[in-house]
Amino acid sequence: SVLTISTDSGSKRDVEKILAKWNGKGAGILVATERVLPYLPDLIPCIVVASVDSYLGIPEYLASESACILLSELRARSEAVFVLQSRNKEHRAMKAI
Repeated sequence: SVLTISTDSGSKRDVEKILAKWNGKGAGILVATERVLPYLPDLIPCIVVASVDSYLGIPEYLASESACILLSELRARSEAVFVLQSRNKEHRAMKAI
């Protein structure tokens, strides 16, 4: 099953319900934005970051630094597999990870 968490997911309680459903099954796919980070368990078997280029393309001075922090946190939580999709593997944020 595929569960989704985004800025439209509602309150903190709603997010916690979705995560409890995801954790309870022991399998499935969780598609989420960075909003879910505080609620995730410490270790996750497989993390896939799709299209990190869109995050790096945000016209913000600290976009690269924010991306690097986010990716570092996700990589630290990855128990076995961490997959990062990018068209620009030479970007300094990609090299740092």
